[in-house]
Amino acid sequence: MVVTKDADFIAAYEVKGVPKRLLFGATGNIRNTELILLVMHHLDLLYEQLKDGGLVELDRNSITVR
Repeated sequence: MVVTKDADFIAAYEVKGVPKRLLFGATGNIRNTELILLVMHHLDLLYEQLKDGGLVELDRNSITVR
């Protein structure tokens, strides 16, 4: 699984299907502590969406499964 804020990974995932699991942080500028709290707040849902593979986009207000 790759956790990133780099949009280049989305293009690679969509074209090649690699990595198998991708969590994309679409939060813009955010403090590390805020990002950690955001991920922890949604950890159960993120786990469920990513356990079998996929692309999940996390922003400050929602989670989008692609």
